[in-house]
Amino acid sequence: MDLKKKLKTSKEFSPQMKQPQREKEIQIWKDSVHRIRTNQ
Repeated sequence: MDLKKKLKTSKEFSPQMKQPQREKEIQIWKDSVHRIRTNQ
């Protein structure tokens, strides 16, 4: 029962969680690129 509940939850949240995570990664990448340009 608990395992099924976990699986269902992960399936529900997986598509929603991926997008913010990707946006966060893009933001981190932009920040790092900006720092490199600023430092040079």
